[in-house]
Amino acid sequence: MFFTLPSSRIFTRNASKNTTGYNISKGRFCHALTSAKTPSVTRRDKDGVFIERDGRDSSYNVVSIFYGQALALHVPLPEFEAALPAAMAWQLTRIKETGEVDVTGNTRTGVGKEKSYSGEPKKVNSNEVIFALTYYGLVHKDAAALAAADRVFAHSHPK
Repeated sequence: MFFTLPSSRIFTRNASKNTTGYNISKGRFCHALTSAKTPSVTRRDKDGVFIERDGRDSSYNVVSIFYGQALALHVPLPEFEAALPAAMAWQLTRIKETGEVDVTGNTRTGVGKEKSYSGEPKKVNSNEVIFALTYYGLVHKDAAALAAADRVFAHSHPK
């Protein structure tokens, strides 16, 4: 089951368990992380974008970036760190000047292909986009990522 999950779920699952201490308290910390690293990092297309449902999705790519960065706070993830610039470069092309996240061609979110738990079509999680871009921008001193985060914030949190 673990290897059939998309990279976004693998990163999310492990980041959430690590921050709650679940894997540490159960003595499975290293095993779970080792199991997650390879499939989550290799589920990328030829350009380095984290894939979701056999294609690109501007929301799920950023979920992989966001939770991968959170997981990397706890343990070294050199494969993820090496994959991160390409995934982020594509993500930045998906942020419009208005701050809207471009969903054109997405495999799951923002295009009405899938419904959320409430029955509404899935949308891009703007807060995760903002957090991922901000964290990446601060750590890598990337002004473009920080500017994109500011645009997404302004668009998604109007005054």
